[in-house]
Amino acid sequence: MKPLDNSTWWSWGLTIFLVVITTAGPVGGRDAAGGRWLSAHFAAAGRMGDAAVLGAEQDQDFNWEGYVSKADCVACFDYAIIQLRDCGFANGAYVFFDDCDIRYENYNFYTESKVRTANLQCNNQSSTQQPDFKKTANMLLSDLRIVVPRTSNFYAASTRDLASGKATVYAIGQCNLNISQRDSSKKRAIIGGVVGGLCFLFLLLAFFLWRLVTKNSSSSQLDKSTGSTALLQGPARYGYDDLRKATNNFSNQNRLGGGVFGELYKGTLKNGDIVAIKKTSMISTSGKININDELKIICDKSRNLSWKQRYEIIYGTTRGLAYLHEQYHVTIIHRDIKPSNILLDNDLQPKIADFGMIRLLPEDKTHLSTKFPRSLESAYVAPEYTIHGQLSEKVDTYSFGIVVLEIISGKRCHNTKDEESVNQSLLDHAWNLYDIGEHLKILDDTLDPSEYEAEEAKKMIEIALMCTQSPVSTRPGMSEVVTLISDKSLDQMPPVSYPPLSRFHLISLNYTNVLSVGTSQPINTTENNTNTPIRSLCGRNPPIILSNFINNRNSTFAEIRRQLSNGIFYARAKSLSEGDSVFGLGQCRNYISTAQCVACFDAGVAALASCLTGNGAYVFFDNCFVRYANYDDFYNNPDVVEDVGVTPLGICGNESASQPTFGQDVNRLLSDIRDATPKTSNFYVASTTQITSDNATVYAIAQCVENINKGICRNCINMAYNSLSNCLPNTEARFINMGCFARYSVTPFFNDNQTIDITNYLKGNSSKVPVIAGAIGGAVLIIIIVLCLLFRRWKKSKKTEEDSLELKGAINYNYEELQLATNNFSEENILGKGGFGQVFKAILQDNNIVAVKKIIVDYARAKAKEEFENEVKLISNVHHRNLLRLLGWSSDGSNLFLVLEYMSNGSLDRFLWGAKRGTLNWKQRYDIIFGIARGLAHLHNEFHVKIIHRDIKSSNILLDHDLQPKIADFGLARFQPEDISHISTKFAGTLGYTAPEYALQGILSDKVDTYSFGIVILEIISGRRCSDMNSDKPSMDYLLEHAWKLYENAKHVMFIDETLDVKGHEQHVMQIIEIALLCTQSPASKRPTMSEVVTMLPNGLSLGKRQLTRPTLIDHNRRVHVGSPKKGNDSQMPKELDAKLKLQSVEVYDKVDKMEKGMNVEMHS
Repeated sequence: MKPLDNSTWWSWGLTIFLVVITTAGPVGGRDAAGGRWLSAHFAAAGRMGDAAVLGAEQDQDFNWEGYVSKADCVACFDYAIIQLRDCGFANGAYVFFDDCDIRYENYNFYTESKVRTANLQCNNQSSTQQPDFKKTANMLLSDLRIVVPRTSNFYAASTRDLASGKATVYAIGQCNLNISQRDSSKKRAIIGGVVGGLCFLFLLLAFFLWRLVTKNSSSSQLDKSTGSTALLQGPARYGYDDLRKATNNFSNQNRLGGGVFGELYKGTLKNGDIVAIKKTSMISTSGKININDELKIICDKSRNLSWKQRYEIIYGTTRGLAYLHEQYHVTIIHRDIKPSNILLDNDLQPKIADFGMIRLLPEDKTHLSTKFPRSLESAYVAPEYTIHGQLSEKVDTYSFGIVVLEIISGKRCHNTKDEESVNQSLLDHAWNLYDIGEHLKILDDTLDPSEYEAEEAKKMIEIALMCTQSPVSTRPGMSEVVTLISDKSLDQMPPVSYPPLSRFHLISLNYTNVLSVGTSQPINTTENNTNTPIRSLCGRNPPIILSNFINNRNSTFAEIRRQLSNGIFYARAKSLSEGDSVFGLGQCRNYISTAQCVACFDAGVAALASCLTGNGAYVFFDNCFVRYANYDDFYNNPDVVEDVGVTPLGICGNESASQPTFGQDVNRLLSDIRDATPKTSNFYVASTTQITSDNATVYAIAQCVENINKGICRNCINMAYNSLSNCLPNTEARFINMGCFARYSVTPFFNDNQTIDITNYLKGNSSKVPVIAGAIGGAVLIIIIVLCLLFRRWKKSKKTEEDSLELKGAINYNYEELQLATNNFSEENILGKGGFGQVFKAILQDNNIVAVKKIIVDYARAKAKEEFENEVKLISNVHHRNLLRLLGWSSDGSNLFLVLEYMSNGSLDRFLWGAKRGTLNWKQRYDIIFGIARGLAHLHNEFHVKIIHRDIKSSNILLDHDLQPKIADFGLARFQPEDISHISTKFAGTLGYTAPEYALQGILSDKVDTYSFGIVILEIISGRRCSDMNSDKPSMDYLLEHAWKLYENAKHVMFIDETLDVKGHEQHVMQIIEIALLCTQSPASKRPTMSEVVTMLPNGLSLGKRQLTRPTLIDHNRRVHVGSPKKGNDSQMPKELDAKLKLQSVEVYDKVDKMEKGMNVEMHS
């Protein structure tokens, strides 16, 4: 700095500065000269000279410690003035005392943060309690280092007693207060940017929520609370207060259970209904399930269940899964089948619950490749999912098999003991018993042997084991399981194959004293730079095919070795061929040579060779680290592991340093390495430090896995610092974690010329460029985050749109949309006509092709509206892949519309006697029959209320592009209450398909649909209408009577459509004809349920001891015949009733003659 020439100006300026400072005292105020704030312990002043004379600005500042009094402060200041006057005409000076400091310059240095050369002064007196004093003082100074920058006046004073209690260490720390001007404005800028960004994100979120609410309100569903369809209303939206009151403020007395994502409570609604309320936790703080709460339903209570009850629970669960996998219009994978998710009603009937983990399986895929959620209990999950992330519906099949074993054994799947008290999983135990033919020993010993047949129990166990087989293709579908369980004729089960079982292997640790972070205990090791494993672990789950796994692991290791041989220190590779994928990495310390790196990696491969588990293993050495797994998540996040107990480790040496400053010096080194490592490009630092009190050198390194982000590295290195500092004053220590490795030692383990200069990583920066860059970077980051959120939302919305057609409820379309989609309901778009309207082909704005049913309200207006409401409420809540889906509706004044799935192949009758007659082969016809049966079984026996369609006929069976059938036209559907066998109502339906007890007497039950189904089967096999008469013979029988006569003469093979080639299938076709006749028997009680029909169809008729009984038939002279075709009054009924039936039959068939085919008619009895 150059002194000024004019001493007068300098003297005047300094005098004003001193006067102002002295006058201000330790009281806040404004400085008249410089206009700056003065505080209790800090003052600043300035005097601006004439630029033409001085050409400079001269400012000064003054600071004193916060613990001195005002008088002592002024005294210290006066003494400082005396010292500064000796500087003469210098253009700047400063002086420091213990109680104050003063400085002046000819430039504005108030916001200067330039680091000058520090002056260090140590006294010459040592403490008599050196180890205790050093440790205490070091901890106190470390605390001050952290606290001082965080105080409002950058000042802190503190004390710390020695452990002996005989002395106290006093310390202060203080920074110039004017530094806060720069920092506070910097902080304000940062805080402003963050707050602004958060406000922007909040507004963006509010906008999305508003859009979501308005979208939901615009597509709200119809009110389903009226009429006979009250049982079909969709889920209602309740307020939080309503649910809080219903559960008594979610009290523990109302708690039913809990899991990873929430808790379940019993609630009583205002209308008195008792419901279960699941309170979902949006953030799961634990990946563990409270097993004591979760496993209540089966395992804890099964010992009170009889064999019949257990059998019904198994069968009901089977049917529920079969519906999700094969009967719902899309395949749904539950992913979390376990006893706690099987709930039982008052009658102990099972209901599958907790659909929070479901996934949809697209039609064109056999499986999904997805991450295995850590929240799932692996004991219930199939190995191909836990190991490889391959998800299919067979994962649920495996889980079902485990649950069956739990139900019949009364034991949990996690572990059990055999006769030799060997711990093993329940599945292992079951397979071991099966192998020796003693699998009945797994049955719950509380079961009464008189309650079950040994063969039935044996069959159930074998079904469970069949469901757990591997590979996946050997497991049956859940519909097959339904058949296996319900078909009593199966004397012998198919052979089952043993699945891969879970094994856990742990390689013993080389160091016996392994410590968790925060503890310290010495170990006996002095070896350096040796390839001796420090820590290694082998996973739990074996590969699916061992040979494939070994080949893939060898290929992965070979590629990593090749990369390391080229002189790099981090390499990774993968091998995915033929399943059993292996992802691997290897990392060496940067101070070793290429040869040493490869040698260490080879030692790691050798250490892992005995580990034959597919889900991963790792091994740590001083010089390198090797890891592999069957997933790649650990590349970016090394903490992703499947095995429990993988925690950071601190390993301390067993020798303590003798140097008095060792702990302080090494702690400073470790602190510098902690700060520098995350800032380096390769997350690696090697550095040394000299011990102040000795010539000894300490060597230290820190290294993070190279591919992780800075935040993960920083967190890991912070743990390393805490762990290693706890080992001081020991002469060596190590820290091992999945994401980083750190070590220090007085024994050299790298060369002095291999250190990393970390000075630049530790210095501050006074430039404003980083502030500006930080602000710009923050803004850019916020924009990127917003764009990413928008992109993810758009991508998710696309997926949601795709899934919405599969899962979401019906949409309320406006009239203009449907008018545009159908080209103003043009004649060219008409697909068909019915009793109450027309059906049009429509192309929506998203290019999806749908069918629009237009209800004609001018015809029987009230009836049409009733049918419209009935059909909307019914179809929008009943979902099955063999039932036509309702996609939407429109109710705009007198215009009533249903938007339905478009069936490209039209109705079944077109293929039987229409333009496409003769194009269906036997397999296609059988699939259509079976699909119709499954749809009706769902309506009658699987939906939560029994629904009677009332109008099953060929024209109401629509075929999709794969010729799969869907039952349509639910306008006449009715409910049958559980507690009654039938309903007495007026007839509505299509004559020729309707059961006689309904057409003639108005007795309606689900067996009416069974009858109609039998007629449709006969039409499909014969290719003729049910109302067609057989003109080959003089009798001119209708289709049903013609079939019965052929059957009674054992000639029903002649009933088959002459255009149908059944070569090789004649027996099966004849059995299906017999099932059709079985469905048309009279009385109705002799007809099977549709669930029984579904069981009969795959293997043909299983009559047992049952004999077919002729139905009530009406001949061409319209005479009623009941039972077998005998003369006279066949039914032996009173003549008055016989006459009444004859009269009704004449009225009915007079209407048939006038009725257009396929139209609905009504009769009033």
